[in-house]
Amino acid sequence: MKVTFLVFNIFGMGGTVKTTLNLANFLVLNGFDVSIVSIKKTRAKSFFYINPKIQVNYLYENRSRKLTLIKRVSLKILRSFPSILFHRDEEFWPSLNILIDLRVIKFLKKLKTDILITTLPSLNILSAKYCDEKIIKIGQEHRSIKKYSPKLVLKIKNNYKKLDYLVCLTNEEKNNYKKLNIPNVTIKTIANPVFHEGDKLPRVSIKENTIISAGRLVEQKNYDTLIKAFVKVHNLHPNWNLKIYGKGKARDELDDLIRKLNAENFISLKEATDNIQEKLAEVKLFALPSHHESFGMVLVESLAVGTPVIAFASTGPKAIVRQYENGVLLDGNSIEDWESGLLHVIENPELLKSMSEHSKESVQEFSIHSIGELWVEFLLGIEKERKIDV
Repeated sequence: MKVTFLVFNIFGMGGTVKTTLNLANFLVLNGFDVSIVSIKKTRAKSFFYINPKIQVNYLYENRSRKLTLIKRVSLKILRSFPSILFHRDEEFWPSLNILIDLRVIKFLKKLKTDILITTLPSLNILSAKYCDEKIIKIGQEHRSIKKYSPKLVLKIKNNYKKLDYLVCLTNEEKNNYKKLNIPNVTIKTIANPVFHEGDKLPRVSIKENTIISAGRLVEQKNYDTLIKAFVKVHNLHPNWNLKIYGKGKARDELDDLIRKLNAENFISLKEATDNIQEKLAEVKLFALPSHHESFGMVLVESLAVGTPVIAFASTGPKAIVRQYENGVLLDGNSIEDWESGLLHVIENPELLKSMSEHSKESVQEFSIHSIGELWVEFLLGIEKERKIDV
């Protein structure tokens, strides 16, 4: 069975990229013919590991090549016009253009595969519109529908009926989409998969007095609140530190904030890493202050190496964190909420130790083997149904 993934940028970093590759790598090891098509190429090689058996292609690379003058001018003109096929409320819309639109349509119309899996609302819609009817179209939702604009939700409601399946990360999200009463499409829940690190876990008592946070450095992740709260925590517990791993447009602002608060000695911004679990295994706590997360891949990665978590109780964390068993959910997301929550964990070492001991076991259901097998069963079931229909 040939399975094709169409993604925005497989060469980048982030939860969607990592989980797509986790799944793709698992499928190819289980006998599937897997290919990945990336709309954009922003690096010479992927940030994360890709099995060499997976064929990787891209549709657009914004760099100079040896072209004729006429072609260079033509491409420049096409790049100057914004995308009209991707919805303006999509997070990546500002980096798209008419040239990309044309290449995506050309790719979809010529695509020969058994199953196409897409990972953004606009890609879900475009696949439903332009792919051969014989191709099984599976749309994935990696964000909460509550964070989409009303216009984008309306477009989803009007166009997802042309998909064969829609896969959500949590039952809460599945129910949100069912409320839209979209006809024809079958809606399923399959969480994101994560690799476990085995039993190489230091006990919490010998871990560093450090809190880690990780992700894209953007406003939605709410790192400024975490930083301000931790400054207050550090005043009471000067032997604790905070490290934030990631890259993004808010990096300079966060750097300035840390300097302004005179916190350079105990709060640091670190470069993004392709193996955050190695870092997580060394510390006592992971913090996720995001305003919203449809899943929260890094939460599972942290728990898988025995490091409990503290997070604002948005959709994803609520599906992963068991209150005071493997972590702490905060009802509010203010500086005061974070200060109180962090102090509660730091000042209760027995609670921290207990949560650490229960962390790994609590996320077995999200292991690559558990989730991967769900996908294998799902895809083979589709193939069986198709043979019966024929």
